Amino acid sequence: MSRRLLLLGVVAAGALLTGLWLWFDQRGPAPTGPRDGPEGPAYTVENFSAVSLDASGRADYRLEAEHMAHYRAQNALDLTQPSVLVYREHGAPWHLRAERGWVLEDEDRVYLHGRVTLHRAAFDQEPAVDLETHEVVLQPRARLAATDEALDMRRGEERVQAVGMRADLESGRLELLHEVRGVYHAAP
Repeated sequence: MSRRLLLLGVVAAGALLTGLWLWFDQRGPAPTGPRDGPEGPAYTVENFSAVSLDASGRADYRLEAEHMAHYRAQNALDLTQPSVLVYREHGAPWHLRAERGWVLEDEDRVYLHGRVTLHRAAFDQEPAVDLETHEVVLQPRARLAATDEALDMRRGEERVQAVGMRADLESGRLELLHEVRGVYHAAP
């Protein structure tokens, strides 16, 4: 009986990882943004802030930007200095900041461009996590983030550098894809 459960667990974990991998593979290249089109924005907002709620009315994520422009033809938001706070069921939320970003309103994706930082504050026995990279695709409702760029991550005294990352922000699990190098400080 326990072998069946173990096998079922392995198959379920494989299916989950395959699903995540397929989702990231289908996202295609990051859009370049709506501002290059011939039409100007339909409207703009300074110090933009919006909160997305889940089905129970709890805050799911908060999106803020110094400047937001809505482009009707692309049904897209162009953001300057975007900041996204992704709440979690358990533990401290993730806070992502970027130089630029944009949102396709028909998708549940935020494209963060330029220098991007991810921060999760310390909670319980978990140290804070700080990650710096470029070009992140965030799916805030699914709490998934990905980049193909080089990254530098600090978690307490540990430091890791890699190229490419897939992150499940709900569980805190990060998959580092290539050229992973790290420094681990053993307890005295």
